Amino acid sequence: MAMISVTGLVGAAALAAYVTAGLELRATVRRLRAEGRGADVLPEELPVVGPRAWAWAFSHRHREVGDVHLSRMVMLWRVAIAALPVGVLALFIGG
Repeated sequence: MAMISVTGLVGAAALAAYVTAGLELRATVRRLRAEGRGADVLPEELPVVGPRAWAWAFSHRHREVGDVHLSRMVMLWRVAIAALPVGVLALFIGG
């Protein structure tokens, strides 16, 4: 029976949180754009990974939309972005 290390679980959880929060944020942005809210503030296509997505998440432009769910998703994604380096490191250490 294979043993699963705690650090491996921490790493997997951090990566899963990042991807899940990013995809949910992307779906929220699409929904708001479809409703016609925040068309000038929200990006047309929000990438889940990369500097463009991270710059938008930390730019505070989401506040101009006035949507509580969007603000909470951005906050969750910021926490996941901050935990991402720790998660990747934990995956390499705990393998």
